[in-house]
Amino acid sequence: MIAISATILRRYFRDRSNLFFVFVLPFVIILLVGVSAGSSLETEIGVVGARTPTGQIVLEELGSDDLRFFDGDAAISDATRAVGTGRLAGAIVFPERLADPIEYVRLPGFGSDGAARLDDAVELVNARAGLRAVARDLGREAEAADVAAAGVTMPMVRTERIGDDLWGGLDDSASAALTQTVLFTFLAGLTASVLLVEDRASGISRRHLTAPVPTWRIVAGEIVGRLLITTAQAALIVVATAVFFDVDWGDPFATGAVVVLFAAVAASCSVLLGSMVRRPESATAIGVTAALVLAALGGAMAPIEIFPPTMQVIARFTPHFWAIDALTVTMAGGGIGDVAAELGVLLAVTAALLGTAAVVRRRLLTR
Repeated sequence: MIAISATILRRYFRDRSNLFFVFVLPFVIILLVGVSAGSSLETEIGVVGARTPTGQIVLEELGSDDLRFFDGDAAISDATRAVGTGRLAGAIVFPERLADPIEYVRLPGFGSDGAARLDDAVELVNARAGLRAVARDLGREAEAADVAAAGVTMPMVRTERIGDDLWGGLDDSASAALTQTVLFTFLAGLTASVLLVEDRASGISRRHLTAPVPTWRIVAGEIVGRLLITTAQAALIVVATAVFFDVDWGDPFATGAVVVLFAAVAASCSVLLGSMVRRPESATAIGVTAALVLAALGGAMAPIEIFPPTMQVIARFTPHFWAIDALTVTMAGGGIGDVAAELGVLLAVTAALLGTAAVVRRRLLTR
């Protein structure tokens, strides 16, 4: 059994394309997401109340780039709806009264650049108002006149986030590390199914049967070999992101339990797919497609919070959803007791898939 598992591991990492998917691509994606997420998603900012005294003074400093103006009785609801549907990065609502706060509405994880620009504009207006007051105290009315446009101190900006926190409120690097761990662990498992198809085509599986070992040990060796591949992929991303990207994965026991169970799900699917497909190219095509589709449905490519209600229900039928949900809790400080339900679901899925994969594989070998 150990010899079979070790052989599978060596053959998998001997392929240079697998080395790229395991050691390079996940970290390139995490780095790109961590650096550019958020700013690359900023688009237009809605403005309500541009003609109010507050709006006129602040907009003069904010500039007019990427602004969409809303007027009328339904201006606030229209702008808020545009933010909620992702058509705007955020919306600024200027009050009629100077003493009331300026409102900025955005989705969690989006619109942060617009909020920073608004804060800077208000800070600059207030700084100029302070200079005017100093100039007036010194009797220097000429200097005071130069900043007359900023003669009123603006109220502070009050930011409101609408909708649920994306990926539990994790920052860009943490959410990228979490999702890429789930995506590439499952992808590594399904791509490893090709080895089983190649073994059957080349006669290696028949030679295994001539060895003086029970069939169940051969099947166990094949499953353990794929479990080593998927666990190694997940562990590599977890450790590397913790060391190089300062990602806090939380309780190591809870995170480790989630990772190992999800890796077992991926390994079981690998053996099941490799036993049901006859051609290596078919196994590759089906494996990659299935891994990407399940990742998209389960929330590994886009946050579940932005899914329509029907898709959120469908997501719960994927193991990715439960792994992401559990890791989100552990990375937010939860312990193993806080993810007991998610671990129970992953354990049940693992048992069902593992049992099915073992039966199908054993029947194929003894046919």
